[in-house]
Amino acid sequence: MVQISEQRFLELLQAEDKLDALEACGVDNWSGYQYIHEYQASEEELLNIVNRFSI
Repeated sequence: MVQISEQRFLELLQAEDKLDALEACGVDNWSGYQYIHEYQASEEELLNIVNRFSI
């Protein structure tokens, strides 16, 4: 039997929800999906980007 932590279980549920949502939108190209977390910026990074381009 394999056991995982509750935190990992919740992470897997969240990933499954994302995949279900993408599938519902008709996304059928999963290449690179495993790297999604590498491309997500933190809220602070996003605010810095927005502030740089604000007039």
